[in-house]
This record gives sequence, C-alpha cells and structure tokens, in this order.
Amino acid sequence: MTYGNNTNVGTATGHASYAGDANHSGSDADATFAITPATTTTVVTCPATVVYSGVAQTPCTANVTGAGGLNQAVTPVTYEANLNAGTATATATYDGDPNHTGSTGSATFAILQAPTATAI
Repeated sequence: MTYGNNTNVGTATGHASYAGDANHSGSDADATFAITPATTTTVVTCPATVVYSGVAQTPCTANVTGAGGLNQAVTPVTYEANLNAGTATATATYDGDPNHTGSTGSATFAILQAPTATAI
C-alpha cells in the first residue's frame, strides 16, 4: 500500500497492487479519503488568588495542545472583572491553523481585599 498527500488536511490517496500468482491475475486499486482538522484544547492557568493592588490583575497564562505535537503558548489572555476585589475571569482563544481547529479556554481567580493598617 502506498499513500499520497496523507500528511496534512485535505484529500489523500491510497494505492494497492497485487502482482498475481499462478491462479490469479494481478490487479490495482486506488482510493481517496479526507483528512479533517484535528481538535485542540486551550487551557488557561491562573493562581487561585491575588491581592488587590489598584491596577488590573493579569496573572494567567494559556497553552494549546493538539495532534502532531501542537503545544504552544496562546496570547493574548483577556480578562473580565480583574481590577477590584472579587472573582475575575481570564480567557484565551487559539484560532486554529490549516491542520487544527480553534479552541477557547477560560479560568477564574479571586482578587482578595488588600490589608489595611489603622494607626492611632
């Protein structure tokens, strides 16, 4: 069996030959098949908590993995509600490439109140 164009997304071909024997004649056959994009997984990683500092918190990273050794950082990571104390959300999207579909991941983290000091 031999193949052609069977590495990337698209139409691939297969070819088989039988030379024959004393009782059978030889024959050939060809077929095509589709290679479709592989799925990906985007994972956003955040610390469980950060402390309020008065500026937008951006502590998260993102990575995408997929077939064929795809394993790379995803940027940018976008944030919602990441300025004040409370729960913030981080999201990252991998748009895909010719051989992989896109994917989106998200994670949350807590912004804790900053400590205060009262002096008399």
